[in-house]
Amino acid sequence: MKYIIYGLSSSRNPEEIRYIGQTMNTLCNRLSGHKSKARRNLYNSHKCNWIRKEEKEGFNIIIKELDTANEDTWVTKEKEYIKLFKSIGAKLVNSSEGGEKTMLGFKHTEESKLKMSLSRTGQKRKPHSDEAKDKMRQAAIRQHKRNGPNKGFMNRKHTDEAKLKIGLSSERKIDQYDKNNNFIRTWDSLKKAAESFGSLSGSIFSALSGRSKTAHKFIWKYHENK
Repeated sequence: MKYIIYGLSSSRNPEEIRYIGQTMNTLCNRLSGHKSKARRNLYNSHKCNWIRKEEKEGFNIIIKELDTANEDTWVTKEKEYIKLFKSIGAKLVNSSEGGEKTMLGFKHTEESKLKMSLSRTGQKRKPHSDEAKDKMRQAAIRQHKRNGPNKGFMNRKHTDEAKLKIGLSSERKIDQYDKNNNFIRTWDSLKKAAESFGSLSGSIFSALSGRSKTAHKFIWKYHENK
């Protein structure tokens, strides 16, 4: 069964994603459902209020596909997209972290209920492939670049501890290895390495700090002077 992870935006700024959701329906039908729900004026959610405001001011709501998933992966994929877009400063109107079904009349099978239950109780899940991670990162990076340097997470205030960690990691040399741990080259800084891939520093920093095994399909380590 195919699921579509989608984003909603406004013709006011078509490239700025404001809501992320999932559907097994067509995108056209899902968009109609969102607009119909908002127009009935019975719901006071952030999403419905945003849709009503945009339409009142003469703008259209736009839906676009971000990714696809199946019964096993849609919960984690939707959550990952919401988390990722929020991390770069996207002003999402989602009222939850994702992973819920909202279609009227939909009933989960016992198997799907068990899968979702396991996904929410710390049970280990199959990790995203590097390709899937890159796809999510690139979608978020495109939005960040379109929003400009004065929007999004660039204006977020880090704690002094976080500033110290980011500053120290940015100034240190880092080494790049292939997946077989063969040395490739040394980079003068985290920032320069990230720029060479046309990405933000976060993915490589995650690999350096041990939160992920690889970034851009490479292993990364802090350079040690010998």
